[in-house]
Amino acid sequence: MEPRLVADDAPGARLVLPEDMHAWAVERGNRMADELAAAPWHVVGDLDDLRPDPVRADGVDPDAVPDDETLDVALRFIAARLLEQHPPGGAASEAPVAVREESSAPAEPSSSTALRRVVRRLIGRR
Repeated sequence: MEPRLVADDAPGARLVLPEDMHAWAVERGNRMADELAAAPWHVVGDLDDLRPDPVRADGVDPDAVPDDETLDVALRFIAARLLEQHPPGGAASEAPVAVREESSAPAEPSSSTALRRVVRRLIGRR
């Protein structure tokens, strides 16, 4: 099973397509649904379910997410993946792992140095 970060762990708002990409996705999605409707194939289900919502949802353009937030999520995902492959008892875990520091000490800033420390601990090279 692939590691996942649970929704509560992901910082920030929902990611959405930028305005111009949303318009393109709606146009392309509608065209594809129309092409399937005109094709000679038997389609099970409602083709309208394939059509994108013409109203753009509220959210954040992925290109507008600050680098520190992207790095934080990436580091937590990598740590979860490493813990899945090298769990502290030796047996691989089947459940998704949520990585969260629970300490009264100030949180260590996300950095490649912190990731290297985690990797060394996980593979036994303290």
